Amino acid sequence: MASTITKFFRAFGTICQISVSSDMDPAITEDVKNAVMNLDKKLSPITEESETARLGAKAGYSCVHVSRDTYKLFELCKKAAEETNGIFNIANGPAAHLWEQVIEGCSMPSDLALFQAKHLINADDIILETRDNDYLVGLKHEGQSVNLRGVIRGYCMDMAADLLIERGCREALLNFDGLYRSIGTTKTVGIRDAFSPVDVPMGTVDLEDGMSAVSCCIYNQYRETKGRLFHPIINGRTGLPADTDLAAVTLIGKNATELDICAYTAICLGMEESLSLLKAHKQNAIFVTRDGLLYSTFDFSPLYTYVTQLQM
Repeated sequence: MASTITKFFRAFGTICQISVSSDMDPAITEDVKNAVMNLDKKLSPITEESETARLGAKAGYSCVHVSRDTYKLFELCKKAAEETNGIFNIANGPAAHLWEQVIEGCSMPSDLALFQAKHLINADDIILETRDNDYLVGLKHEGQSVNLRGVIRGYCMDMAADLLIERGCREALLNFDGLYRSIGTTKTVGIRDAFSPVDVPMGTVDLEDGMSAVSCCIYNQYRETKGRLFHPIINGRTGLPADTDLAAVTLIGKNATELDICAYTAICLGMEESLSLLKAHKQNAIFVTRDGLLYSTFDFSPLYTYVTQLQM
């Protein structure tokens, strides 16, 4: 895109950027921004009137009415939990809350608190019902809640891209804090250095039309204490922060929602165990291990280090 119209805004706790070709009506970026902000309002866990907050408040008592989009998202997440044997599990809210407090500087949770949280994080406890044109979602037990980290940014990006295409946008680039989607053209985007305290790339990849790049990293938010690293990427089976050989993973593919889910899951599984999942979803990967080694499943050339090629 030689000349672009760019819109910046904040949603889901991150900076979102939408760039479209200058021959488009500038109102299109405002429309997409409003759609994303509306989704943020519906799904934000810190807004009392949001659908996810109402779901947690009614957990163990009754289902809540949600929009069709929210219902479809929860339906997709339940299928992902089944596919990953519970590693990816949006019902991990009680455990995620404990570790978020640790990251913010609070003391370690007690064994009792961990035990109670673990017994509340079961994706099978998510209730999905449809009645005529009504969509209902519920949680079986009081104290349960959902955590959409690992899916919401990708889902939001897919929605924004679909809206742009529907409005006739021929060329665009979406950047939601390091998650990218290219529309109508090939764009070169930077892959963030997992170990750098500032936003610098370790290399670049070319995203063809319709392709997305989604990254997940344990160092975006973390606290290290007594030799242990605590971060908000939660293993949905254990209720604990993921503890594998991976520090970060970047996935390349078509569907940003699937990429987001698989990147989160890969951090929890580790490099070797995640390869079969990524192969099944036809996704390419760049892995960064905790000791700083790089591996990729395609021809990726980092700027300043060596990368080992993997076979899938």
